Amino acid sequence: MKTEYSLLREEGGQTINNIDGIARAFVEFYTKLLGTKKDSRKHVCSNIIRAGPIVNKEQRIMFEADFTSVEVKQAPWGIDGEKAQGPDRYGNSFFKDYWNTVGKNLTAGVLEFFVTGKMLKALNNKVTTVIPKTKYADKVGDYRPIACCNTVYKDLVRLYNRKSTTKSCLIKIDLRKAYYYVKWAFVEEMLHALNFPTRFIKWIMACISTPQYIVTINGGMYEKIIGKKGASTRGSCITFAVSNMHGISNKNIQAGYTTRGV
Repeated sequence: MKTEYSLLREEGGQTINNIDGIARAFVEFYTKLLGTKKDSRKHVCSNIIRAGPIVNKEQRIMFEADFTSVEVKQAPWGIDGEKAQGPDRYGNSFFKDYWNTVGKNLTAGVLEFFVTGKMLKALNNKVTTVIPKTKYADKVGDYRPIACCNTVYKDLVRLYNRKSTTKSCLIKIDLRKAYYYVKWAFVEEMLHALNFPTRFIKWIMACISTPQYIVTINGGMYEKIIGKKGASTRGSCITFAVSNMHGISNKNIQAGYTTRGV
């Protein structure tokens, strides 16, 4: 995915017309958005959450059930082979075409993650490109970021989807507000409050709290941003975690319970 950029206006009205300056503006913007965090926040009130519907014993067993090599093999075949490549430059079609060669190692690596709960940092690298929201886009905020994940990371997310108990949809309203400002500690506290098993929470947190974003402009890659909050929604476990929390929270609201400390 490639969009040509030739001009950008700063907040003060000054014009940037060189590629290095344009790239620096995007890197600074997303470093501030995703690479910084504030420690002050209210904590989740677990007692209030647990007064309403939470994950039951049968669901806990399902959420932390072991995965099999058969399920790992099925995951790549559930992803379009023409999807955009991530930082490793290996599209999903590569793993399908050469499964007899790479399948054994890929399966071992994926299953090892579900045993240890630890992820190689390189797997959660994301190439982030930006596309204009309108044809008159000339400011950083006028562009929409698209994060391209590594195929192995996408396979992990697809395996998580096996554990979803209900079908749901995601309505995109303002994802910058909804996802870029999500605090990881809040997600972890809420998952514990809703009685998700510790093993499952460890998997989720390993995925959403280890991202590194590489900004690409005009085909060039610029600076790696270490994520400290929020998440891209494309290929991210946070979408799955939040959708499950949302489903249970809706039952709490319908039952007359309220949530504080978000």
